[in-house]
Amino acid sequence: MTPAHFYNGGENGERFGDAEWLTEQIDRLPIAKQRPVSIRYGEIYKTLSIDDPRNCRYRSNTWMRKTVEKVCREFQKNNDNSLPF
Repeated sequence: MTPAHFYNGGENGERFGDAEWLTEQIDRLPIAKQRPVSIRYGEIYKTLSIDDPRNCRYRSNTWMRKTVEKVCREFQKNNDNSLPF
């Protein structure tokens, strides 16, 4: 699932865009979190592309990285599969 708004590589081409990395990050999330995180990332990127175009890619990707780390950490903590024996 790719967000609606993201850096697509611009004049450098798709190879330099963030679509593949974003898809990999979103796929790491529990299914219930994937769509909301993708939508929020798109909103953040779109807003920053207007408000802070020089740093929008860095800031939105940092948000994604930190969000994925946090959600995965919480998910693992809440779903510890250790056996009681």
